[in-house]
Amino acid sequence: MDVTSPVYSDLTDICDEIDIFTSDGDMLNCYARRLYDKIKRTSTKVNFYQYYSVVHDYFDHPYIPECKTVIKKIVASIKGDSDFVPADIENDIWCRAMMAERYPKLYEDSESIRLADKIGIEHKNRNSQYTFYDRTVIMERLVAMDDRVGNFINRYADGIIVNVGAELDTMFGRVDNGRIKWYNVDLPERIDLRRKYMDTRDREVNIGENILDYRWLEQITKPRDTAILFVLYDMTKYFDRERLKGFLNAVWRKFPGAEVVFDAKNSVAKRMWNINVFMGRNKGSMLRFSIDNCTSLMYDWNVKYKILCDQTIFRGGDLERMLSPKECAKFRHSIKKKYDKIIHLRLGTEHFLV
Repeated sequence: MDVTSPVYSDLTDICDEIDIFTSDGDMLNCYARRLYDKIKRTSTKVNFYQYYSVVHDYFDHPYIPECKTVIKKIVASIKGDSDFVPADIENDIWCRAMMAERYPKLYEDSESIRLADKIGIEHKNRNSQYTFYDRTVIMERLVAMDDRVGNFINRYADGIIVNVGAELDTMFGRVDNGRIKWYNVDLPERIDLRRKYMDTRDREVNIGENILDYRWLEQITKPRDTAILFVLYDMTKYFDRERLKGFLNAVWRKFPGAEVVFDAKNSVAKRMWNINVFMGRNKGSMLRFSIDNCTSLMYDWNVKYKILCDQTIFRGGDLERMLSPKECAKFRHSIKKKYDKIIHLRLGTEHFLV
């Protein structure tokens, strides 16, 4: 067999499961996609991992979460360990569990605490993976995003919410009013992981597809007079300007009047983050996208996009409950300049029944 060209070979007789790793900047990315499409048509289980804005020489950068995931997956495959959880998902669970344990009056999430115990995620040494500022950003982003989703539910109690990049997220359990319908969208292997560790609730649907292949929008069932919200929590790290523009355009064309909420950094915060990643003070990947003037940007993309919210994720009351007065003072400038913010859009003008 020509091991340099597995796309032309029959691997089903020697493999029960195949993992394919690629990055969007890799010159062999199209080759990896073709191999994935070929194997998917066979009886062999295939997992496709595509990373964005990440170097492809994974083993030379073991401290980047995506690269760490590749290394851990390969080690788990050699050891025959079927309980592998990617490093970025572990970090997300750790953050939610830590927030729920430290500030239960501000953020309740018993399901993430249970997940952390079940998977064996320890708090030790994880705080040191981020600077004090970025660790606070992560915690405040959880509360701010839940508030925006809650705002939508208060307006449309029977609406539809699509969690894009859901992995093992527990937002549905935190905000459920007993009436909304919920979709979780992520890569097939991550949805499989979700099914393994989390029960599927009533009114909840899981979709295992590449989020940048917008054909998955066809799998969402929306009655004409029902409002719909797309949630992109910490997903802009996978987007550049054109990808976000393409995503919003695909949603607008399929569901005119839909709402989209996401978090973003401005150019100053993006530069600070990238410097900290480069210096090793933050464990993550470089960001390629920032938003300074949301009004101007959305007007350039589509005049029908309406901004419902463009505000800092930091709220004085929350910071006062989490931090000392001296620590709170450090965030005054970032609040004023909106370094990190929540953006909530309505794409079009369709009206829904309340």
